[in-house]
Amino acid sequence: MRFLLPAAAACLAACGSPGNEAATVSSQPETPVLQTIATPDPCGVGPKPADAPAAYKGRNHYVCQLPPPEITSDAALAQLGDERLTLQADGDVLTMLMRSENGAEPIECCSLQGVEWSQIDESAVWVTRLRLLDLQSGMLKQASVSLGPDTIITEDDWVEWRGPGAPDMPEFDPELEGQVIETELYSPELEETRRIEVYLPPGADLGTPLPVIFMADGGVDWHARYIEPLIRSGKIRPVLLIGLPSGQNGIVEDRSELGNDIRNLDYLIPDAIPEAFGISRFDAHLKFVTDTLLSHIRETYPASPEWRNTVVTGGSSGGGFALNAALRAPATFGHSWPMSPGSGDLRAPIENWDGPKPAFRLSAGYYEPSFLKSAMRSEENLRASGFDVDTHWFAAGHSTDQREIRFVENLKAVFPAED
Repeated sequence: MRFLLPAAAACLAACGSPGNEAATVSSQPETPVLQTIATPDPCGVGPKPADAPAAYKGRNHYVCQLPPPEITSDAALAQLGDERLTLQADGDVLTMLMRSENGAEPIECCSLQGVEWSQIDESAVWVTRLRLLDLQSGMLKQASVSLGPDTIITEDDWVEWRGPGAPDMPEFDPELEGQVIETELYSPELEETRRIEVYLPPGADLGTPLPVIFMADGGVDWHARYIEPLIRSGKIRPVLLIGLPSGQNGIVEDRSELGNDIRNLDYLIPDAIPEAFGISRFDAHLKFVTDTLLSHIRETYPASPEWRNTVVTGGSSGGGFALNAALRAPATFGHSWPMSPGSGDLRAPIENWDGPKPAFRLSAGYYEPSFLKSAMRSEENLRASGFDVDTHWFAAGHSTDQREIRFVENLKAVFPAED
């Protein structure tokens, strides 16, 4: 599997895509701890943002940039060996060394983003050092290539690090027994033909209505491999998974006139779209899902007609879509599972709500502070509005590891096997 990353949303697109089975897993290094420059510890310095929710403790509490270590280029190259990226942990302190192909400062993806790099002796090697909250229980997944307009990330480019206290990844079955159906459906709301993915579980009785889960960004073939072990072991009921491929990849016709970030135009509400990006298509895309697509799914597959058996989920901008889809179409979605929702979070309690109230299961990582802040703010205002909310904050960043764990948690909590 290969991921072509558009310039305007390179990191989000990469982090929202599955495909980590061939990643390199780093362990605790045997090399000595790198010596650091003697400067005051900056962690804990800086005011908490005025718009932050009560539970949010400020960026430096979760991710704190430390002074770089004292290391020569020869020593750094020796530690890198044949690798382009190494992750070394000492307690809650992480040191990353990265080889830059053109010597330019790396642009990193995906668990950690926006870090400050220091060039070592004007060489092609760069270093950064961070204090990460609860790192020994943490999970990291970084690309060993620097992002650019045409960067391609393959499975072999991923480097993973897991602390000894990190949660186990859920069971993944490489052999899929159910069906994954790829189809197309015309959307009068968007005036284009959309690509759709459908997972039908094995042995599904066509006379038994199944819960329906709409997944932003698609990835049905991947996530079905987490679903099947749960069904087989009797932990959950069989479910239908409906994937919504995003951006130009999700559209049959050429829509390049919309720009290179159609994904965010579809997933973010108008107030969350920068003017330079274009005009939000959120409302039209949501209407396609709730009207045209849902009707098609219920007519074609054994889909439950019940509100309480209909879910919308996604990560990153897809998490923002999941959050706002349930708030704007509460009669359609009984559950919303936003994972690392960013722009478009709920900024204030909702007054005079008179419709059905979906249940929300929010999640985010400590190492993606802006997404964590947005998720915590949405949680705070959802609770103040009387919604049922469950949360899980991971020692993880803006990547798929935490989302896969949370996806399985949500399945077991919402659709346990019936007695």
